[in-house]
Amino acid sequence: MLQGKPGKESDKPMLTTSGFSALLLILHPMFQPSFEFSIGEEELVGGRRTLRVSFSHRKGERSPSVLQLHGREYPIPWEGEALVDGETFSVRRMRVHLKAPMEDIGLMKMSSEVEYSPYRTGEKEWLPAGALIEAETRKQRWRNTHQFSHYREFAVDTDVKLGAPKQ
Repeated sequence: MLQGKPGKESDKPMLTTSGFSALLLILHPMFQPSFEFSIGEEELVGGRRTLRVSFSHRKGERSPSVLQLHGREYPIPWEGEALVDGETFSVRRMRVHLKAPMEDIGLMKMSSEVEYSPYRTGEKEWLPAGALIEAETRKQRWRNTHQFSHYREFAVDTDVKLGAPKQ
């Protein structure tokens, strides 16, 4: 529970975690060159054939995640693994942790586990169901959890007209 008068600096949470459900971007072609990947053995999880894909951030390359601190952004060097459904190739779970402490800003450890579940029975689309984020500095530890549900579908229609640019 937050304490303090409305509008005060003390009303802000000490640690806000958002965007962890987007860790899938590590597997996106735009970020693949930033990581080294290896594929493990097939295994059965919950009666389904799965593949374990390990990854590790390449130093100096882009990261799909940043830490915002005091108005600055620090790219997060993740390493971890994705558990991929062997039939649909949908990601069932992502586990990540810092490749190395970010001592310059005092972040000693940070990890996340994101679970994905099928959006609709029989569909190939899997969406985030929950995320657990843990962080540790020299003086504090945090554990945030997020649950995702009640997704809604929407559609967008567009009409494109090409013509001379307006001046």
